[in-house]
Amino acid sequence: MTAEAPKHRLFVTAPVVPGELITVDAERSHYLCRVLRLGVGDPVLVCDGHGNGYTATILRASTRRCELQPGEVAETAPAPAFTLTLAQSLIKGDRLDFVLQKATELGVTDIRLVTTSRTEVSLDDARIARRMAHWQKIVVAAAEQCERLWLPRLHPPQPLAELVAAARGERLLLEPGAARLDAPLPESDTLVLVGPEGGFATVERDHALAHGFRAMGLGSHVLRADTAPIAALAILRQSWGWKAP
Repeated sequence: MTAEAPKHRLFVTAPVVPGELITVDAERSHYLCRVLRLGVGDPVLVCDGHGNGYTATILRASTRRCELQPGEVAETAPAPAFTLTLAQSLIKGDRLDFVLQKATELGVTDIRLVTTSRTEVSLDDARIARRMAHWQKIVVAAAEQCERLWLPRLHPPQPLAELVAAARGERLLLEPGAARLDAPLPESDTLVLVGPEGGFATVERDHALAHGFRAMGLGSHVLRADTAPIAALAILRQSWGWKAP
C-alpha cells in the first residue's frame, strides 16, 4: 500500500492507467452521484478486478456520465494462491442472486453455474446473455461492499457432466445425510458442487462420485439450495483460518 485508500470503491472494466481519464456509464454514474452522493473533487478507489486499487478523483459528476482521473496505486492484493470454486446449480429467481452475493463475500475465486436434469430454470442464448450481465453486477456490487480487490470469475452455465469431466483438485458434492468433513482440508484448489432445488438425480450423483468427487454433509437438517452453499463455504474458510485463497 502506497497511499491511504479512499472509502468508496468502484470496479471498472477498462484498463486503469494513472492519469488517463475513465468514463463511467450511466448506471455506475447514478451509483456514484445518487447512491454514494459523491461529486466533483471527491476521491474514489478505482479497482481493476486484478488486485489493484487506484486513488481516483471525480472530474465530472453527472447521473448520466462521470469522469474519473486515476492516480497512484493505493491498495494491492496478491493473486489467489489457490482456487475456491462454487459450482452452483441454477435455482430460481433472486435466490441465485443471494448465493452469488454471499459467495463473493465469502471469498470464492470462481463461480460456475451448472444445469442438471432437475434444473427448473430454462434459458435460451439471449436470456443467458441478459442474466449473465445481471449476475455479474451482483458479483461486482458484493465485491465493492466487502472490499475485495480480486473479482471472482463468473462462468456461464454448463451441463453437469461437462463440469464433472473438467474438475480438478479437491471436489466436494453437497449431499444431505453424508458425513461431515472429519478434518480440515489442505489449502489447495477446492470445488464445492451444489444441486438444484430437487437435488441431484441418482445417476448424476453416482457419476460425480465415480469421477473423484466426495460427498459432504452439513448436519441432520436438509438445507435449501441457497443456504447449503453458504454454509459449506463458511466451513471451508473457517478450516483455513479465514485466510484468503
